[in-house]
Amino acid sequence: DRIIARLQQPYSLDCLPVEAEFQRQFSELLLKAASDYGALTTAIADFQWSQSFRDPPSIWA
Repeated sequence: DRIIARLQQPYSLDCLPVEAEFQRQFSELLLKAASDYGALTTAIADFQWSQSFRDPPSIWA
């Protein structure tokens, strides 16, 4: 009964319908997007870290 009740609820936004013929390509797309997001997160963290150096580079030497 609980499963039927869940299926009768309005569609949830936490999942996307994908036709069976496109599932492999969609899976690859999600993996690539996750990888790109990870790289972007790292780049942003590096940029934020670099902003902690307030002195001009000539002082570092």
